[in-house]
Amino acid sequence: MKKVFSLGLLIAAMILVTFSSCKPANTVKNVTGVKLSETTKSIVVGGEFVLTATVSPTDAANKEVTWSTDKADIATVDNNGKVKGVKEGEATITVTTKDGNKTDKCKVTVTKKPIAVTGVELNETEKKLKVGEEFTLTATVSPADATNKEVTWTSDKPAVATVDNGKVKAVATGEATITVTTKDGNKTATCKVKVSNTDEAIILGNVGYLEDAVDGAYLYDLRLVYPADAFNDEGQVQKEGTLYVFTINSTKPATPTSNPAMGNYVAKAGTAPMTIMMGKNWANSEYSYAQSFNAQGYLTGEKKPIKAGGTLTLAANKVSFKGETDYGKADLEAEGELKTVANGPWRFEPKAVSTQTNKFTKGTITSYEMDNSLDLYMVCNQDGKILIADFFIAKGSTSFTFGKYDVEKKHGAQAVGTIQKSQGASVSALWQMASLYGFVQGTSVKTIYFFDSGSAVVSDQKVEFDVKSHFGSSLKITYEGPLTIKKGSVAAAKARARGLSPLKQGKGIFF
Repeated sequence: MKKVFSLGLLIAAMILVTFSSCKPANTVKNVTGVKLSETTKSIVVGGEFVLTATVSPTDAANKEVTWSTDKADIATVDNNGKVKGVKEGEATITVTTKDGNKTDKCKVTVTKKPIAVTGVELNETEKKLKVGEEFTLTATVSPADATNKEVTWTSDKPAVATVDNGKVKAVATGEATITVTTKDGNKTATCKVKVSNTDEAIILGNVGYLEDAVDGAYLYDLRLVYPADAFNDEGQVQKEGTLYVFTINSTKPATPTSNPAMGNYVAKAGTAPMTIMMGKNWANSEYSYAQSFNAQGYLTGEKKPIKAGGTLTLAANKVSFKGETDYGKADLEAEGELKTVANGPWRFEPKAVSTQTNKFTKGTITSYEMDNSLDLYMVCNQDGKILIADFFIAKGSTSFTFGKYDVEKKHGAQAVGTIQKSQGASVSALWQMASLYGFVQGTSVKTIYFFDSGSAVVSDQKVEFDVKSHFGSSLKITYEGPLTIKKGSVAAAKARARGLSPLKQGKGIFF
């Protein structure tokens, strides 16, 4: 009985041990951390991205997380980790585990939405340089608020012209194209660079055909100005420079407005075709010369004749000159269309010989001190007729000297007791064309008879003209009225003495 009890206890104990060793283990694991797929991120306004949260351990019982932003006005985040940029700035996105409140953060920078480049322009599209000269191109990217305004520069012929960050340098003669390219959008703009060894000049006004200026010759007047930027865009002088005047003898033109023959014109004496005329012209002035002017546009220097051997070359849309004056050597080139106008010095005078008679009773007389005489400048403008005459009397005189005055044999002599011989319309101002008789239409003088020979007799309150015009018409004009003299200003006298009138980039002379 005692053995049976012991055996039963042993069996019961073994069963108890067995059941105790088969009890299930505890499988619940707590969260130890969380990590985001990004710790920093940049996006633009309106841009989005998704953050991924990885909870540790991978077999954690509760992997639920919550999302938050410290600046919802800059960047938002939803329950799935999707972040969206709202406005420029910085915000911190935080993920938090529900189990254990473990966290990780991502710093989000929100930038302005990029504005695409739509184009680029250069401050110059064409440029002329001499070898060794430099200039800087400026690129303007559009729109002005484009995000990426970076550009690159290239030259298609670096052996002719190089470019470095917009600075262009002329290396050798030739032509090169400088290109600027935007990094955003590959937009381009170009500048054509022409490199030469000549100085850039401009063609001043039109070419004038000087019809009837010299018998047997077909003269043209052509003018260059150096430097090219002496004139502004409005055609006004903005800096000092040099005017080059060329009177060339071409071949006979088809019409008075036909351009002179293309080719080389060489400076030499005589009137042979294809030459630059030298010496004095009919107005006792240099045919071909250089003359300096100031920043106000007035010719201030002496006329320096073009020296023998100088060559003027006319080509399609280009004029070049290589030669010398007392100002020094010149190697000029000007581009532009040549347009010829009928600009003969006698073009306003009828060729048909006639007798013109008229009587004036109103007029003014102004005196100007000249180098060797006193110039009495008479102007009568009455009933659609105009008379302008320069009388030369002794310096210091206070009244009009009575007597006979002959038209001077050569313009510009200004001898006492003479009347100025007209140089015709080879100048731009009417007063410079004196002496003359003409017809006024409105505010313009369309018909002019230029004094060439003859005389005038001055007496008490009377002046009687009996002169011949350039083409031989007889001018029998009388003035009856006061001979009171008004003294002109010193500045005006100097201007008259030197024939000063401001240069303009015009298209011919009109009256």
